[in-house]
Amino acid sequence: MSEFELFEALIMSVEVYVLASMNFLAILVAYIVAAYVAGKDIPTPVAVGTSLVYTMFLIPPLSGVIGNVSRTYDLGSHLQAQFPDSPLAAGAGVPLEITLSLFCIPMIASWLGSLYFMHLYIRREATSDN
Repeated sequence: MSEFELFEALIMSVEVYVLASMNFLAILVAYIVAAYVAGKDIPTPVAVGTSLVYTMFLIPPLSGVIGNVSRTYDLGSHLQAQFPDSPLAAGAGVPLEITLSLFCIPMIASWLGSLYFMHLYIRREATSDN
């Protein structure tokens, strides 16, 4: 594989994990808006079912972020090993664990926060109004 092909694969992996992050964010915002608009009016089994489906839809973008961040680091290491004098392979960058933490911890926290918002904030107000 040439230097250009390795660098192109690296850039494509970065684009895919950014796209997976945006998909995660779009699903998250849609759930929060739906919880705000209709959370008080839907029955508990429907709210729980919706939250389960929502969680199942968040798993692929989260795993896409994790997989593509790992692939990006593998391709970067391969680029540095195969072409050490290339300006494209310069710099070590941020360690994999820190990058995964910067992406995955906020994603998981926002998922848990959205479930809290739906079930312990919006739905609690609905039950206390009755």
